[in-house]
Amino acid sequence: MNIDSSRTQELVERPGESLSVELKRWIDPDTPEGMAKIVKTVLALRNHGGGYLVIGFDNNTLDPDLENIPENLREKFHIDKIQGLISKYASEPFEVLLEFPEREGQEYPVIIVPSDVKTPVASKSELDFNGRKLIKTDMIYVRSLSANNTPSTTQATWKDWSKIVEVCFDNREADIGRFLRRHLGGLKPETIEEFATAILKKTEPEPTVEDILRRYFQESEKRFESIIVERKLKLPEHGTWEVALIFIGTVPPHSANTEFLNLLWILAKISIKQKN
Repeated sequence: MNIDSSRTQELVERPGESLSVELKRWIDPDTPEGMAKIVKTVLALRNHGGGYLVIGFDNNTLDPDLENIPENLREKFHIDKIQGLISKYASEPFEVLLEFPEREGQEYPVIIVPSDVKTPVASKSELDFNGRKLIKTDMIYVRSLSANNTPSTTQATWKDWSKIVEVCFDNREADIGRFLRRHLGGLKPETIEEFATAILKKTEPEPTVEDILRRYFQESEKRFESIIVERKLKLPEHGTWEVALIFIGTVPPHSANTEFLNLLWILAKISIKQKN
């Protein structure tokens, strides 16, 4: 997963909340409350289709929280610690990234959640503290708008499922597109055309006996017309009569002698009689 450093820098210089961006005051990831806030927000952003958790800002005023800056910031928010939290509580493991963009000389942690979710992610473990369940098992957290249109993290309801499923399917389609570009991107156009033709042929139904005969008639007619043009022939007025046969099984040795032509004549007469 690639990091867009310009985006994380922009988030601390001009912070603002949205469904894909969550602002939090300083969190202590070593306390149960801090763990719960990080886990819930990251899982919600994952189910939303990716986003950013920006720590160290007041989500109401959007100003930096300068009174509660922790010591040893990079140690407290080490990527191994954050990744360990996600792996412990997420039903499906996924990688998160961490950056520390600066504003006026102060670093702020930004947790980056990837967008390639293909199945909804739930909490797989409980986190209890003083009789309270800060994280419940089997909960799916999402990003949603509250009554006053403020983005927040909450438990999923039936209203959220259509959006969750849509995000997962979009990412699966994107995976198919990436697969095709990776494997077909370097091929020549004629190779891709040949490949596509082969696929279409495999999807075509098996031709019937009637289809085979009709195709044979068409090929024979084209060959007949091309011979006339090649040899510059001028045929007198005449009628035509066409018969085609398909032999199923092993054809015995034969030659185009009088006996063979008589046999064809008899078969042709039988065919005409049956048709009439």
